[in-house]
Amino acid sequence: MVTGRVLVTGRYEVAHQIIESFAAHISNGMVPNRFPEVGEEPEYNTIDASLWFVYAVDRYVAYSRDATGVRSVAWPAVKQILDGYRRGTRYNIHMDERGLIAGGTSGVQLTWMDVKIGDWVVTPRYGKPVEIQALWMTALDVGAGLATELGESDYAAGCQKDRARAVESFRKRFWYEDGTYLYDTIDGPEGDDTSIRPNQVYAISLCDDC
Repeated sequence: MVTGRVLVTGRYEVAHQIIESFAAHISNGMVPNRFPEVGEEPEYNTIDASLWFVYAVDRYVAYSRDATGVRSVAWPAVKQILDGYRRGTRYNIHMDERGLIAGGTSGVQLTWMDVKIGDWVVTPRYGKPVEIQALWMTALDVGAGLATELGESDYAAGCQKDRARAVESFRKRFWYEDGTYLYDTIDGPEGDDTSIRPNQVYAISLCDDC
């Protein structure tokens, strides 16, 4: 949305303002998925919004080449997100020992497929959703690139190491051999989910080497 509305059209100042607005509300490595009315607290019940924020920063850099703005606002926000997911944050969102992102608690839907009727979560996707892994590997790649450009070689190396581990784990775990497609979610309460959903398309579009 940011790319199509403000980057392609050259409205880089507006794009920077959007990034700045979300960066100001990062909490425990997460950006809010909804800003309530004035005086109320933002809501952080999403596993993908923070990773999409990192992707948006990457697109902003690619279009604007605004090194100063990235250094002062965007880069600290990106680091908070990467570090927050590594150490763990709300709703049991965390990087596991294989470098993949897991998350989810009963009664809460964290992905974009978040329809809920009363207490009924229509599409429970607890565990490790496929598109979250694609976004995570992309975010680590973005982090490595920005850290390198900004002279933080140790941080860049850490991102590269984590991404390599995540890619290896993704290749081993997400291919559903019997169906010849990717699992929608793995390691959930009921095992691996073989449902055919559009989420695996993210892996194709975001990760050339996954």
